[in-house]
Amino acid sequence: MGEGTVLVLDLGTSSLKCGVYSLEGDVRTEARAPMRYSTPAGLSDIAVEFDPEETWRLACGLVRECLEEAGLRGGDVVGVCTTSQRGGFVLLDGEGGEVYSGPNRDVRAFFEGMEIDERVGGEVYRLTGHTPSFLFAPARLAWFRANAPDIAERIAHVLPLGDWLGYKLSGEVRGERSALTEVGLLALTDDEEADTLLNLIDVDSGMMPRLCRAGEQRGEVTATAAGATGLAAGTPVIAGGPDTQVGLLGMGVTEPGGMGILVGWSGPLQMVTRGPRVDAERRTWTGRHVVEGRWVVESTTTEAGRALEWIAQTLGMSREEVAFEPREEGDDYSAFGFLGPRIMDAKKMGMQMGGMMFPTPVGHTGISRQELVNGALKGLAFAIKGNFDQLEEVSGEKASRVGLGGGVTRVKGFGRLVADVLGREIFVARDRDATLLGAAMCAAVGVGAYNSLPEAAEGMGGEMERVQPDGARGEGLEEEYEKWLEIYGKLDEISGSM
Repeated sequence: MGEGTVLVLDLGTSSLKCGVYSLEGDVRTEARAPMRYSTPAGLSDIAVEFDPEETWRLACGLVRECLEEAGLRGGDVVGVCTTSQRGGFVLLDGEGGEVYSGPNRDVRAFFEGMEIDERVGGEVYRLTGHTPSFLFAPARLAWFRANAPDIAERIAHVLPLGDWLGYKLSGEVRGERSALTEVGLLALTDDEEADTLLNLIDVDSGMMPRLCRAGEQRGEVTATAAGATGLAAGTPVIAGGPDTQVGLLGMGVTEPGGMGILVGWSGPLQMVTRGPRVDAERRTWTGRHVVEGRWVVESTTTEAGRALEWIAQTLGMSREEVAFEPREEGDDYSAFGFLGPRIMDAKKMGMQMGGMMFPTPVGHTGISRQELVNGALKGLAFAIKGNFDQLEEVSGEKASRVGLGGGVTRVKGFGRLVADVLGREIFVARDRDATLLGAAMCAAVGVGAYNSLPEAAEGMGGEMERVQPDGARGEGLEEEYEKWLEIYGKLDEISGSM
């Protein structure tokens, strides 16, 4: 293993992050800034974009900030890796300029997506493992053809957001395989199926970038990017991948049977498989792992940190005050949270009814602020269990190892709560930001410090916190889970009738 430092960028849904890591996996420094979105004039607020020039300046500023805080010069960084939220992408024109920059929150193409699903939805799901189509690139490309033909005519390339950052650093238009699958532009299996898929969804194959794999060098930092970031020109730029799959790497979840739970702004669970497992009922998603020869089947809570932040703000609490504190023995009152976390059904991805449920009259039960926080945290943990069980059903396997990572793991007591609810031993990531660490692992492979991504995960992952479930607490939580599940089903019925 060589010496040196790697730098990573992650364009997430809520924030843009930068981190500097050693080749042993030790974080030197991190910096982040909130992402800013807007709605173009004349469109409804379901249309969401970001300013590419502003976002690139933000990224450059974070890189310079991290270099300064770590006491490094640009030449001390031996490799740079980029990753991002899934589902977002940038459209480039023939001159390499951005004509559209949209996050995964942009659902302007709802009707175009519905048309794709009505026409060829079953085949698209078989090929890509993803539905509904309004969330993905083919529907948005159809929207531009129908509603903004002047922009549609200028589109030369489609790049997932992490690959766009890689392009800004290197000038190379390349797309990482698993990231392109996550935007709905690459099939799950042989790349020979790419043309079949593109013909099905009316996408010009000329828009596709040259393919690359996570951990592969995609180019070098250009002189222009060096001047903007403080990095040295010629520094290798390494392909990352989608944030969740890169997060799996950061949690050491690389082998079939491994389950990764990445609880940040959202709460995806992914189980590693030897081949693509597509759910016959179309409830879950299937994707490529960043590790070659591995796939993932996914079931997501959708909401996670967003819901917790909302209840904290509503109750007048800081993020640091949010913690799980079990009830005193003999306390018969409990609150049940339904604030967004759900059991995934990809056929039903719209709004749903929710709220907090607790015994009344409140003057008698005395439900406290902490009990409401506990209810919200348990609601998230129960949604994790529902998705966990669903993944084991779809994959046909019992999870052999469970990793937990993401910002919500910083909430006091949450890791133990998840272990007790699942009744499984879990391993909490060394670095709570498993995605940044996973991107650092990709960078380390790209500069030759490790021979493979699994080897980097083993060498840089370090000792993970091992959390054993408590049987007695688990029994009580199992009873509450059954009650939560019953109420959840009734709310789902109400949502479907509205």
